[in-house]
Amino acid sequence: MNPVISVIIPVHNAEVYLRECLDSVLAQTLKELEVLCVENDSTDASLSILQQYAAKDNRVKVLRSRPGVSAARNVGIDKARGEWLTFVDADDAIAPFALKMLLAAAIKGKASAVASGIERVTEIPHPRNPGRAKVDLTSGENAIVFCLHQKGMDSSVCGKLFQASLFADSKLRFRPGRFEDLDIIYRIYDRCRRVCILRETIYYYRINPDSFIENIDSQGRFDMLLVTDRMRHYTQLYSTRVKRAVYSRSLAAAYNALGLIYKHHLDRPDLEKECLKRLKRLRSQVLLTKDARRRDRIGALLAFLPISIVKKVITRYYNR
Repeated sequence: MNPVISVIIPVHNAEVYLRECLDSVLAQTLKELEVLCVENDSTDASLSILQQYAAKDNRVKVLRSRPGVSAARNVGIDKARGEWLTFVDADDAIAPFALKMLLAAAIKGKASAVASGIERVTEIPHPRNPGRAKVDLTSGENAIVFCLHQKGMDSSVCGKLFQASLFADSKLRFRPGRFEDLDIIYRIYDRCRRVCILRETIYYYRINPDSFIENIDSQGRFDMLLVTDRMRHYTQLYSTRVKRAVYSRSLAAAYNALGLIYKHHLDRPDLEKECLKRLKRLRSQVLLTKDARRRDRIGALLAFLPISIVKKVITRYYNR
């Protein structure tokens, strides 16, 4: 009998937190799982730990992939047998009731995807009894807009449940590069007629100073600009609401890139020039977008000021 949910866990040099992650997944109140651990080029004891768990629990499968989170997740998608997919990072954890609540919300709402709350933590909290979570039902288009405006939904693929057919029917896969979650999440929701929003924190994102997103000097920090460019191309024939949400995220990406350049005194004149041009190009659209975050609209307004002032404000903001 096929598992109901396939849990896909990319693993790379995760020995410090891997056991805690696997324990949280195997302790789920929903037992009909397969746990696809995709190891890619670890130089620590990660592979040995995975093999130990696989020997004790036949739900754990150890797979191998080329380097990179995207490649690992794609291997997991290709090998998954479950009707539903969920993604967990190897240094994170999920609450014991997580998958059962996600699946119940999906079935009740007849939805193709469910998004839940994510909590940033330094230590994984002790299990607790879940309350009666509120579940909102929305359209795929609304989910894209909420996600890109970062209002009530985030752009991570973690802490979510997806129908496997969303990936199988269209051969949708993660692209190589950084910010792979943002690069795919709107394309997933684009394939959804209904999306559930589970107002319950079920996923614990560990603040790990060694992770890419926490390391300001990591290669690929500027890939966000490429991702938002692809997003703009993908949605050019979409509704005005979606396009304006993309403009807001693109403007935010330009500000983030400029912040890195100014804070770390990087010699990137071409990139700086491109980001400043992007602010000028997008400022009017974002300023007129009522759904945009307050900080994005303030950023759009700031972009009307002389460049010298814009630089000073960005530098001061990112050096706080």
